[in-house]
Amino acid sequence: MANKRNNISNNRVQQITKVDSTVKDITIGILDIDSAMDYYFNQVIKPKVDDGGETIDVPIIYGSPERWRSVQKSGAYRDIKSGKIQIPLIMYR
Repeated sequence: MANKRNNISNNRVQQITKVDSTVKDITIGILDIDSAMDYYFNQVIKPKVDDGGETIDVPIIYGSPERWRSVQKSGAYRDIKSGKIQIPLIMYR
């Protein structure tokens, strides 16, 4: 598209360069999404369970591929230190 008055192209891509720019490109990766989910669960939702008059905070953990596979295979998540089944639990992947 050319301007009829002075034959200047209106294509902004050809008019602006980022060669000398100090502004970084915005990127959002998987780590950013996982961090946002963790923050939202722990700081906004704050899940709790009432167990016979006692309020228990529900632990929220990231399910690494090995951990996720283990939970799918056995049907429960076991604590690493004691080996006990951890219920209640929210695991995200």
